[in-house]
Amino acid sequence: SVDGTFNLSLGQPQLVGGRFISTTVAIGGLNEIRDWRYFDGRRWHKLPLVSTRQTISAPLPLLDGQPLTLRLAARTIYGITDQISLTLPVDNQPPLLLPTANLPARTLQTDLSPTLVVTWPEVTDRAGVAGVWATIDTRPDTVPTTPIANNRVQRVLDTPAAYYAHILAVDSAGNRAL
Repeated sequence: SVDGTFNLSLGQPQLVGGRFISTTVAIGGLNEIRDWRYFDGRRWHKLPLVSTRQTISAPLPLLDGQPLTLRLAARTIYGITDQISLTLPVDNQPPLLLPTANLPARTLQTDLSPTLVVTWPEVTDRAGVAGVWATIDTRPDTVPTTPIANNRVQRVLDTPAAYYAHILAVDSAGNRAL
């Protein structure tokens, strides 16, 4: 425009692959823009002055139910500046799960039928924990399906084998810790 005014728009962000955020930025009045920049929640990125509409993709920081603020700023050749922002909640961090066992790992147990007990502190997550599931078996890749309410799973080791404890915690955003 002749008077140096312009407008900015920031599209609705999309999650790409769980680790990147993508959005469209646009500017009206590109002819008089000196520079424009995009803030992805961690740092500013200078945008080229080649198009009035651009798609931006940036790594998504690990956040546990915390807000992420995206910003778009521009300055004209007349020194006029403007900035818009969009804040959205992000939870892409799994719950904190710290299990401990009563029997040492990778050690032969010589008791007739030792009992393996695995416990963990209460699972925490800023967005809230949707559930915890656990089991002990002889397969290394089991995804547990037994709901656990007391932060403890146990099993009598009654046959010679390698035993594995599996614990799955899921937060209210669907992030999983296994």
